[in-house]
Amino acid sequence: MQQMLLRILETYPSLRVASLEVARASQDSARVEGQLSWVLGAQAGAGHQLSFFGTPSDRFDAGATLSRRLASGNSVEFGAGYAYEDSTVAFSPFIPNPSHRTTIDANLRVPLQRGSGNPEYEQASLIAEAQTEIARASWYATRDQLASQALNIYFAAALTRARLADAEHSIERARRLRRFIAENAELGLSEEKDQLQADARLRARLAEQQSLRVGWEQQRTSLNRLTGRAWDAEFEPDADPKATAELAATELMFEEVQTNSAELRRYQQQINISDAVLQLKRDQRKDVFDLVMGVGARSTQGDTGAGGQSDEELVGGVRVEFSRATDAQGLDAEVRQAELDRVIALQEQQRVHDDLRYQVYGLVAEIQAAELALTEQQARLRSEQLKLDEAVERYRMGRIDTARLIDFEGDVFVSELIITQQRIELAAKRAQLDLLRGALWEGVGPAAEYVESPSP
Repeated sequence: MQQMLLRILETYPSLRVASLEVARASQDSARVEGQLSWVLGAQAGAGHQLSFFGTPSDRFDAGATLSRRLASGNSVEFGAGYAYEDSTVAFSPFIPNPSHRTTIDANLRVPLQRGSGNPEYEQASLIAEAQTEIARASWYATRDQLASQALNIYFAAALTRARLADAEHSIERARRLRRFIAENAELGLSEEKDQLQADARLRARLAEQQSLRVGWEQQRTSLNRLTGRAWDAEFEPDADPKATAELAATELMFEEVQTNSAELRRYQQQINISDAVLQLKRDQRKDVFDLVMGVGARSTQGDTGAGGQSDEELVGGVRVEFSRATDAQGLDAEVRQAELDRVIALQEQQRVHDDLRYQVYGLVAEIQAAELALTEQQARLRSEQLKLDEAVERYRMGRIDTARLIDFEGDVFVSELIITQQRIELAAKRAQLDLLRGALWEGVGPAAEYVESPSP
């Protein structure tokens, strides 16, 4: 079974698609980090136009800015500019013409209400991380769904193989019984109808065997598809149930199931996303109240009628910016939607939690009952076999008719079939419980855990 699961993990396309979805979701974190990167801007231009005083002038200007949003929510900006202007007529002998002007500025914007603490970046980071975890949980869910599908086929195939083996034994007993009746017919101890009845029983066993072989071919093809092997590859399913002593306390197993549940993890991340969206929407409802501080330097150079001129000055200032939305109805609706999304995710999480509890406790009860039933059925088989052996001896002495002997042989066959079915069903329930706990993957190896997917 571990070999089958490993083959599925290594070859089935759905798992690779799920891995690529995780890789895709993880790129959101890089996108969010880009919010804190430096942004460089630049502009330059030249033209011929009228100056402020109405005289034709030629002008050239260039500038550059470097800005960044900080993790705290503050933003900084550095800028530098240069402007050259040459008028055909000097308006005043005291104004430089041509003139060269340079500017250098540094500004700091501090949000005091909306944007304080940079919730847009903080919550976006949480959302991106949660989306990645949801994609990873989907990988685990896909893995377990494939395993559940494979286990159903695997144990059905194991039951078919076991029933084929039982059918072989039954056919061999039917043939011995037919030979025995034929020998007694020669001695005058049985009639033709006894031979016909024994022959009919043998034919029924052979027909059942052929039907089982048809089912086996279907199951073999389906399982080979899941494991990526040739459609007609042979395998022998091994489905022995584990010992009762390996059952841990039910509550401890339920805790393991909760930890292993991909669906519970997915809903928890959806709750985290709803919380992050709520924080974002509540921040957007706040008023804009920003404090902006700036310092800089100005320099003007050029020729005047009185000679060359060069002026330099340090500048600075502080201002407050305020704005308020006149209608918050749209934001209120978005906040309410986020609150409802959170409630929905909590309800779904509780539903999954309750379903898992019923499933685990139900499986444990079924396993315990199945073990008792298997023990009783094995005792019944021993009794049926003793009854058949005793009937054969009485038949040899002519003290029982053929029909009764055939019926006793059928009872042995039915008992063997029930035991086979109960053993396979017990093993299937054990495997289902191990799948819920995550213990099924312990023997499979590192491939059962998610690793970063390779590049497509």
